[in-house]
Amino acid sequence: MNEELIKLLLGVAAIVITVLIMYIRSGSRKSLYNFILSGLINFWDKVVKLLFIVAIIWFSIRLAAYFLRRIL
Repeated sequence: MNEELIKLLLGVAAIVITVLIMYIRSGSRKSLYNFILSGLINFWDKVVKLLFIVAIIWFSIRLAAYFLRRIL
């Protein structure tokens, strides 16, 4: 139990330190809250676009397979 708690705390500390270093290096005049929020919004925007592209490709393959089965 203690080992898992230590690993969790080390992981959280690593994430917090990484975010703080990125915030300091960016030199932005935004608050830390706005910096994190804008980063999350940009990340989710990329994730949603990727999922949309994957869905389009998946439906295209299914549609092509359906038409090929009908033709052949």
